[in-house]
Amino acid sequence: MLMLLRIFGRNFVIWDKSANIKFIRPARTTLYAKYLISEDFIESIRTEVAPTGKCTRSLTLELKDKDEKVYAIIERIVYAADKNFYQQKKGSTQKAKF
Repeated sequence: MLMLLRIFGRNFVIWDKSANIKFIRPARTTLYAKYLISEDFIESIRTEVAPTGKCTRSLTLELKDKDEKVYAIIERIVYAADKNFYQQKKGSTQKAKF
């Protein structure tokens, strides 16, 4: 979510809707994670938000050790919206402060 906030800037509202963790094996070592967000992924969000004002996307993250063995898989559902759309949806009494 934070990476997307940085990419889209102040004209978008981005937040986590949900997350699911699938534990595969116990970890007794240091685990690593790497999020790679492609230009295509970013453009798909912009394309869907343009006509509708909002969208949700799924992001998958694997927790791995130094030998690339997977210990857990995390799926996160992220909500993205145009800030003006979000403020109108929330109503005039509650403004988005991002």
